[in-house]
Amino acid sequence: MKDVGDYFEYFDERGFTHHFPKNGYWFSLVKHPMDSVEGDAANDKFLENIRFEGISFEHCHYQISKSGSESNQAAALLNAAIMLEGARNITFTNCEISKTGQHALWFGKACSNSLVDHCYLNNLGSGGIYLGDFTPQQGAEHTHNIRLHNNIIQTGGQEFPSAVGVWVGHSSDNEISHNDIGNFYYSGISVGLIWGYADSNAKRNKIAYNHIHHIGWSLLSDMAAVYTLGKSEGTVISNNVIHHVHAYSYGGWGLYTDEGSSDIVMENNLVYNTKTGGFHQHYGENNIIRNNIFAFAKLYQAQCTRVENHRSFTFDNNIILFDEGVVLKGAWEKTDINMDKNIYWNIAGNTYDFNGKSFAEWQKTGHDQNSLIAEPGFKNPRSFDFSFKKKNNARKTGFVPFDYTKAGVFGEKSWIDKSILPEEIITDFDNSVTENTKENIK
Repeated sequence: MKDVGDYFEYFDERGFTHHFPKNGYWFSLVKHPMDSVEGDAANDKFLENIRFEGISFEHCHYQISKSGSESNQAAALLNAAIMLEGARNITFTNCEISKTGQHALWFGKACSNSLVDHCYLNNLGSGGIYLGDFTPQQGAEHTHNIRLHNNIIQTGGQEFPSAVGVWVGHSSDNEISHNDIGNFYYSGISVGLIWGYADSNAKRNKIAYNHIHHIGWSLLSDMAAVYTLGKSEGTVISNNVIHHVHAYSYGGWGLYTDEGSSDIVMENNLVYNTKTGGFHQHYGENNIIRNNIFAFAKLYQAQCTRVENHRSFTFDNNIILFDEGVVLKGAWEKTDINMDKNIYWNIAGNTYDFNGKSFAEWQKTGHDQNSLIAEPGFKNPRSFDFSFKKKNNARKTGFVPFDYTKAGVFGEKSWIDKSILPEEIITDFDNSVTENTKENIK
């Protein structure tokens, strides 16, 4: 056994590495099965008050069974290199998790009041950080109040491309803030696990000030930078910067309220360089989409799909800026929505296609009565500078400028620099978009 500072390290005869923290709690880093920190919530015997600081967890292999591995949504059937259950007041700070065959870290059932802060998760076979369980849990078994803050979660899905950067299953009251999430093949953040309107306890989750970018890689479809499912009362998705999101066929949205997504507020987000829109709602109820900037989607700037007998969403005080594609696509005329006080501007010409209608024809449907076809007043949008040089038109529609530069990680320059993807990855992503666009034209 080797003394390595805050813990002892032991290599067993199978080649597995075990860590024994000096606070007396047992923890092991193993190749397979996964590492586990497990308490007994049913009997009020939680593992609690454990702090992991400055530790690197590396080289955890995932062995696929002989029957193979189904490519399910978010790769949620896999386990994680570090699994926790029945744990509370757990902190991971200044740690690194890398070179895993599966997800990096999972707060499973009965976890609460924990923090992952200033950690670097990279080179992952599957996803980054997963919260909650597959089915709704009640009482002590319900996972809640986990804070993921100021982390870099990059280059995932290397073996299981349907994985995501952060996954919130049946879990509530979590905060996912100031993270940099990039270079994944599916969604950046996925919240909720109920398709439709059945009860869900993924509520009051806060997704704020994250930088989510280079998502999709033209490999998978039906995905987004931020993806939601099910009834999510109290959930707020705000002040995120999202860009370079591209799907194989349909999808590649910035913000995507999928089946049953309800009572979600999406505001003050900057979304640009997507394939099929800054925003898309499949179906849901009473969502509020306001004061966002949606720019430079390739095919459509915004979409909605299913018509239902209730107010599906409100779309007010947004700015849509584009240079190709149409403004709206889908069931906009038939869907019960409130849509007004938006700004639309085509910097490449005077063509405005509102689901096959001109702007005047679109207004006759009762929508956008107080909206404008007008230049928003950005300083240099082609260079992705969306700060304002003039605010006159924004004031006319009630748009409130927000400081999008606050999104992403913060702290020392070396930490911020670490979040910048290598130039070759950015170039390869752009090339994948170009090739996919050529295929679409064919």
